[in-house]
Amino acid sequence: FRRVLFRSASALAQVLTYGRRIHAKGITFRVIGRKEVARYASHGIDLKAWEGIHALVANDGAVVTVYRNHDLNGIRKTRAPRQKHGLH
Repeated sequence: FRRVLFRSASALAQVLTYGRRIHAKGITFRVIGRKEVARYASHGIDLKAWEGIHALVANDGAVVTVYRNHDLNGIRKTRAPRQKHGLH
């Protein structure tokens, strides 16, 4: 149990430090994907073990949950509401 707790805390620290921010569905996703692994590898930082980690962060900064998913397509950016143009 301690190992799982340590890995979770370590994953959270990595994703909050190096993860990309995506604002969608009224919440902020912090994600370590292939692009982040490649970008930071050129600086000598190895994030391969953390690839696919997502952290959902509320507007007040509280971490809602942390999970692993290699598919980023499920995150859809929120769109501005469509304007209705009526003909008078």
